[in-house]
Amino acid sequence: MLIHSVAGIILALLFATYEGDTRLPDAAMKGDRSLVQSLLKQKVDVNAPQGDGNTALHWAAYRDDLEMARLLVQAGANVKAKTRLADMTALELAATNGSAPMIDLLLKAGSDPNMANGNGTTPLMLAAASGKTDAVQALLDHGADANARDVHNGQTALMFAAALNRGPAIKLLASRGAVLTVTSKVNEVRPNGSDKQAKAEERAKSSAQVGGNTALHFAAREGQMDAVQSLIAAGADVNQVSVTDAMSPLVQTIITGHYDVAKYLLEHGANPNLATKKRGADTVMGHPRFALCAARLVPVAQR
Repeated sequence: MLIHSVAGIILALLFATYEGDTRLPDAAMKGDRSLVQSLLKQKVDVNAPQGDGNTALHWAAYRDDLEMARLLVQAGANVKAKTRLADMTALELAATNGSAPMIDLLLKAGSDPNMANGNGTTPLMLAAASGKTDAVQALLDHGADANARDVHNGQTALMFAAALNRGPAIKLLASRGAVLTVTSKVNEVRPNGSDKQAKAEERAKSSAQVGGNTALHFAAREGQMDAVQSLIAAGADVNQVSVTDAMSPLVQTIITGHYDVAKYLLEHGANPNLATKKRGADTVMGHPRFALCAARLVPVAQR
């Protein structure tokens, strides 16, 4: 999974340049539990970091080695330690894995369920992305905020789950207070300014706003049927439009070519006459792909 791969890269960067005693985190990185235990008996620093601040506990969580993590916690490992790059905690790595037992161990040892990393991403968002409901449940039971937003895009755990088609996680989050009508952050995208002759006002006119989408928009854009079904079952408004361009989930599915999802939305009350602010696509029926969509949705017996 991409999130897991990025986390691995973050953990590995720069550790070799650190000149301190890294025997313990190095052993944990290699999954050498016997050596870890031996080093702990020698009273080495349990919180000794590698070059990027990764401790043995980070690696135990990353590798989902519960026994090793338990040994480290019992030896006094700091469960709130962060990496120097991206401010990752062991809990966030456990959440990325969707490992409920590891999450439970770390939370009981004092991890903060709402401590975000450098991107403002919380453990709950990562657990929701994993789709593991027991991991999501463990975090919620320990006080994780179901409606926290990440810093850059203002996305919630529900949006993470929706984009990746995590139907059961969506159902659980909605039942625990996740707000279905929340929209992501609106960001302004401007030209890169490479044309030095362009006037400032001309560049301003060509800027665009992106974002302002609900969890249902995320699911619709990716054609995630399970997520769409779960959101609608939980009470999502099938006709709530985006903040930036007033685009409905139905129009979004037509644009991205997910006609099975479009059919489902229509069957559950989607209004094909909602106008957007997109040129040439004021409504579903005005969009260039509508004819193809209509052909796909007409029952075979009627053709």
